[in-house]
Amino acid sequence: MPEIEKHMLSLPDGRVIAVYATAQAHAKQATLVLPGLGGGYRSAYSRRIIAALVRGRHRVFFAQFQFLDHPAHSQSRIGTHAGDTKALDYIINWLGRQNEWPALNVVGYSLGGATLLNWLAKQGTAAPVQSAVAVSVPFDLALAEARLRQGFSRVYLAYLLRCQKRQVVHAWKACADASLRRQIMRAGNFALFDDLVTAPMYGFASAQAYYARCSPRQALGHIQVPTLLIHATDDPFMTPEAIPRQQELSPQVRLALRRHGGHVGFVDGLPWRPRYWLEDCIPAFLERQTKALEA
Repeated sequence: MPEIEKHMLSLPDGRVIAVYATAQAHAKQATLVLPGLGGGYRSAYSRRIIAALVRGRHRVFFAQFQFLDHPAHSQSRIGTHAGDTKALDYIINWLGRQNEWPALNVVGYSLGGATLLNWLAKQGTAAPVQSAVAVSVPFDLALAEARLRQGFSRVYLAYLLRCQKRQVVHAWKACADASLRRQIMRAGNFALFDDLVTAPMYGFASAQAYYARCSPRQALGHIQVPTLLIHATDDPFMTPEAIPRQQELSPQVRLALRRHGGHVGFVDGLPWRPRYWLEDCIPAFLERQTKALEA
C-alpha cells in the first residue's frame, strides 16, 4: 500500500468525510475513487485499484463517506446515497482547488458508481473530469433491493445492513427516540431501512421514491464524458433485466459486460494464481482517454 495522506472535509450539510490521498509528487493525472456501501480504502478491491493506479502514475484520492468522528442526533445526515451528487460535487471542486495535475478521472464502485453516473448526467458537458469508470452499479435500485432478498444474495444483504445499522447507531447515539433505534435495528431489508433512515434523512417521501428518483439507469443517456461501465451478468446484486440496453447509453458511454465477475470481483486465472482483471482494465481505459486527448 503506498503512503497515504488523510484530509478531512466538512460538507455544507454537516457531514464530515475523509479523503485519503497518495503522496505522489510527479503524478501526471489524478483519479478519485468512490467505494460502495461498507467499502473503505483498506478494502481488498480498494487496495488493488489504488496500487494499480499509482503504478500508472496517478495520484489517487479515495472518498471515505462512511467516516464519522462526532456524535450526532436523529436528524443528522450520515453516509451517502445513490443520488448524493452535491457531496460529490463538493469533493471534486475541492480537488480542483488543489490544481496539481492536468486531468482528473473518477472511478466508482457499486453505490459509489451509481452516484458518479447521476453526477455525470447532471453535469453534462460541464463535467470537470476527463473520464469515468463505474463498476458493478445497481442500475435499478428497486430491482437491486429485491434481488438482495433472494438466495445467496442474502449473505451480502446481512453484511451491508449490519454496516449501515452500526453507522446509524454510532451517529445517532444521542437520539432520544429509542423506538426509532429499535425499528432500525430490526429492519431486515433495505426497503425497510431506507424508509426509516435514508428517505427521511435526505428528503424523499419513501424508499420507493428514493429508488425511482436516484436509479442511475435513467441517467445513462445524458452522460457527456467518456465513461466505461463494467458489469457481470452473474452479479448477485442485480438481475439481467436491470442491465441497460445499448439504446439507453449516450455515445460517450460504453458497457463492458462479462458473463462472470460477480460484484466488484472479476477474477481470472487459476485459484492459486488469480488475475484481478479490473486492475488491468481500468488503468488501461483511463490511459487511452489521456492519449486520445493528447493526440
